[in-house]
Amino acid sequence: MKGMVETAYGPVPASGLGKVLIHEHFVFEYPGFQGDVTLGPFRFKEVLETGIAVVKKWNILSLLRDEFHAFP
Repeated sequence: MKGMVETAYGPVPASGLGKVLIHEHFVFEYPGFQGDVTLGPFRFKEVLETGIAVVKKWNILSLLRDEFHAFP
């Protein structure tokens, strides 16, 4: 349904959400999980650091956008 967001409580109109906090999974693993080993070894620390750097970058850009309306 266009304009709706699926929540834990069911579909909600996007217009009624206001500001929300994102929830992203950068890295997941569990015992026995190896990922696609054909892509090379999985470097957990490197992946996690990259994910955190992206969040910091976009968080700063969103603050600038909100403060200065510099970004669409």
